[in-house]
Amino acid sequence: MENDFINWEFIYDTPHKITYNYGKVSPASPVNYRINYIPHVIESDVVVTFGKGEFVKYGESIFNTLPVCEKHILYNVDNLPSYLKGAKRIITVWSQTAREAIALGKIPEVYSANTVDDKICKKLDKKGVLTWKGNMFQEINIY
Repeated sequence: MENDFINWEFIYDTPHKITYNYGKVSPASPVNYRINYIPHVIESDVVVTFGKGEFVKYGESIFNTLPVCEKHILYNVDNLPSYLKGAKRIITVWSQTAREAIALGKIPEVYSANTVDDKICKKLDKKGVLTWKGNMFQEINIY
């Protein structure tokens, strides 16, 4: 097992102690992710992942509007990096998943959930590392 770690690259963030400097925010930060160690890639047209709880409804509403294609909606799966690596299109909320997609060189379509995330997503959208789709509580009406 120790030999496997030699090839892993980490971008590290101290959990729950995050301070954002909007002038210097890095698109792949904060991420705690093994970038170059994805042993199995799952190819698909679209991956939709919005986490758990109330966000799942938003992910489902977006997923249901997608055309017929090879698509996956993911709920807390263990092999999420495999899906992200093989996806042509990623739709998610600003989260660990979005940061992991960016770290993999993807440009995810990202919804935000609060005003702080709105600012981060707007800035990263201008840098071209994600496509901000707006605040999901304002943009999507599922009720």
